[in-house]
Amino acid sequence: MAGVIQPFALRYSGVLRWLLSPLGLGPSTSGVHIYQGFVRIRLGWAFRADVARSSIVAARRYPRTIRWTAGAHTDLRGRWLVNAAGSGIVELTIDPPAEGWSGGFPIRPRSVLMALEDPDGFLAALGAPGGRAS
Repeated sequence: MAGVIQPFALRYSGVLRWLLSPLGLGPSTSGVHIYQGFVRIRLGWAFRADVARSSIVAARRYPRTIRWTAGAHTDLRGRWLVNAAGSGIVELTIDPPAEGWSGGFPIRPRSVLMALEDPDGFLAALGAPGGRAS
């Protein structure tokens, strides 16, 4: 497997960093890594997906703040939220769906929203419109 081209940290709100870390969902076991052919999204043991870069049909800043939730969640239609903060959200639209795991179960995400420390840098590294130059 080719090496990481660029790693990106998930964003954690202050208190969630301290609550999630002892559960194995902290920054040391989580993040988003851009490789040459795919993007790996991971939130500890709770979520992991490898998204082929050729399957990312759209990438954008999510326009709203998300409140009152943290972790890995789905709407059961293939849309996933991976977050430990309510801001800095990026949405990837994926077609065909990616392969991944959540809580030990196989999943097929069609969309992933994730809270990132540097959402614009991620979009730029991915080559998405609206991302600032890296």
